[in-house]
Amino acid sequence: MQHFWVTKKTVQRKLGSKEDEHIISSDSELDAKIEIFKSINETTSELSRIIDLYQERLCVLSQEECVFGRFLKEAGKRSKTTALSITNTGKSVTYCGQQRMCVRVPLLRLQHEVNIYRNRAITDTQSTISAMERERTEYRAALEWMKSSSSELDPDTGRGVDKFRTAQSHVRGAKQIFDTLSMDSIQK
Repeated sequence: MQHFWVTKKTVQRKLGSKEDEHIISSDSELDAKIEIFKSINETTSELSRIIDLYQERLCVLSQEECVFGRFLKEAGKRSKTTALSITNTGKSVTYCGQQRMCVRVPLLRLQHEVNIYRNRAITDTQSTISAMERERTEYRAALEWMKSSSSELDPDTGRGVDKFRTAQSHVRGAKQIFDTLSMDSIQK
């Protein structure tokens, strides 16, 4: 019977049907943390992409400065009136290009740290959130099952009491697992 309610709840969530406001509001802190996680995931992905583009453009700029510096040095050798100033400018531009490449090592280290963070922390948190979402569906399905069985409950005759108790035990178990995973998700 539990599988029926889980499947029904999964289909309802996929189709976007409206859920009970009280149940949704009880998960508001968890949903806020999940939104923060999604923002962090997108931001780290964007940061990694930006660092990669920055390194690429830094290398191109450095190469162009070195080429331009060599050109100025060669032009300084050919010029008789401004040879010294053109040659010194060429040396300065070449030196700037070489110094610009020194920034690349810390950038590589930063990109490595961002990638490690994304691979470890983000992946671990994503797996915890996925498990929590499955348990949230289980818990909400169990709540619907209990609600349905309580409407069929007749306390005077005792009809439906076993069905209600079974649903109630599933709710307790699902709630305990869901609370544990939601706390893990919030902490991560």
